Amino acid sequence: MLKKINRILVIAVAVMLNTLLGIVGEYFGYTVLDKVGIVFIAGLCDIYTTLAVAALTPASLSIVFRDPLIAWKIPSYIIYAMFIYIAFNSILNRLEKPAFYQLFIAALFVATGLILIISGYSVSILTGISVMGFGLLLFLTYFAPFMFKYRIPMRLVGMIAILLAPFLLVMMDITLYSLMVTNILAPEWMEAFRRTLVVLIIDSAGPLILFGIIWLALDIQTIQEATKGKISDKRRFIGLLFLFLILFPVPTYLAARTMGVERKVRGQIESVLSPDWSINEMRMSYIWSPMGASGITFITFPSADHYSTESTWYQAGINFYLIQGKDIVDLDKGKVDNTTLMRLIILQFIAWLKPQKIEAKNINIITMNITGNVMLNETEYVYVSMKMASYTDMAPTRRIILQVDCYVTYITELSRTGMILAYCPDTKYTDLKGEFNNILNNYRWI
Repeated sequence: MLKKINRILVIAVAVMLNTLLGIVGEYFGYTVLDKVGIVFIAGLCDIYTTLAVAALTPASLSIVFRDPLIAWKIPSYIIYAMFIYIAFNSILNRLEKPAFYQLFIAALFVATGLILIISGYSVSILTGISVMGFGLLLFLTYFAPFMFKYRIPMRLVGMIAILLAPFLLVMMDITLYSLMVTNILAPEWMEAFRRTLVVLIIDSAGPLILFGIIWLALDIQTIQEATKGKISDKRRFIGLLFLFLILFPVPTYLAARTMGVERKVRGQIESVLSPDWSINEMRMSYIWSPMGASGITFITFPSADHYSTESTWYQAGINFYLIQGKDIVDLDKGKVDNTTLMRLIILQFIAWLKPQKIEAKNINIITMNITGNVMLNETEYVYVSMKMASYTDMAPTRRIILQVDCYVTYITELSRTGMILAYCPDTKYTDLKGEFNNILNNYRWI
C-alpha cells in the first residue's frame, strides 16, 4: 500500500516541479522548462509513472494558467516520454520484453510520422516520411527477419530515439499549432518564429543532456544497483510528502495572483462599459507562444449592436490586452516593436474567429502609422493608427476592412504591457471615434 502511495507522491512531486519550471518559462513568454521532470522520471522510474507525469504536466499548466489549449500538448508529451523511456532502457538493456518494445517504438515512429505528414507542410512532410520509414523498417525486421541479414539491435534503436525525441516533440507541437491556429512555418511567420524555434529545440534537448551529465557524474546506475530493495518506503513517504507540501503553495499562489490581477483589470473594464456590453476573456498563452509572449485579452462589444448591420457599432468593439514576456513599447522614445505588435494582434483575431468556424485566412494589417505619445485618463500611451483586413464574426462571413486605434503602454504596477484596440469598419470610424474616446478617457488599468 505504501509503495502505491509513494508512486502517487513521486508523480505529484514531478508534476509540481515541471509546473514550477513551466511558470518560470511562461513569465518570459515561452512555454518551456516543463520537461525536466519527464526526462528524469523516464530514466529512473517505471513506464506507468512516466506516462502519468507526461500527461499530467500539460494538464497542470493548463489549470494554473487557465488556458485549456495547453492541454493539447498532452499527446505529444506522452509520445516524447515513451520515446525517452524506451530509449533509456534499451541502451541499458533493461527491457524485459525487447521484442514487444520494438513493436511499440515502431508504432510510435509510424504514428509520429503520420502526424507530421498530415500537417501538409513541406518540412513536416519530409521529416514525417523519414520517421515513418524507420518505423516501418522496425516492423519489417520483427515480422520478416528473413528479409534482412542482421536485425537492428535495440540499443541502436534506443540511441536513434534519444537523438530524435527532442526534434520530434518540437515538430509535433508546431504541426498541432499550425493545424489549430495558423501555419507558423510559412515564410511570412518564420522570421518572427525563428528565435522561438531555437528556444524550443534547446529546451527539448536540454533536459536529456542534463540527465546524461548527472547520470555519468553520480554513476546513477551503480547507485540503483546498490540500493535495489534497500530503500525504506516509510522514509521515502515522509520525504516525498514534505517535498510536496513545500512545493504545492508556490504554483497555487502564482495562479491565484494572476487570477487576481486579471479580475481587477476586468473590474476596471466593466466600470467604463454599459451593462449591455459583452466581455469575453481569451487566454493567449498557447496562441502567442510562437512570438515568445503570453497573457490574456478581454474582447468587448455591445452585445446586440455588434451583430446588427443597421447599427453604428456593427462589427466594432474594444479589446484590452495584458501581455507578458515581450516588451513591445518604449514610452520614452514613443516607439513600439511593429513586427511583434502586428503578430500579436493578428494571432488574437485568428484565435477569436477559428472557434466560430470562420476561415481566418489572410488576416493582415494593411497600414500602420505610429503618431507618438498620447494621454488617456492620466496614463501615457504610444498611439498607433492601423487599417486591418479581417472577417466578420457572424454568418454570412465576409471580408471586412477595419480602422483601428491602438494604444500601448507599460503597466509598472502589474509588470505587464497593456494595450487597447478600438476598432470598427472603416466606413463607421468617423461616427465612432468620439465614442471610443469617451470610453477610453474614463479607463484606468488599476
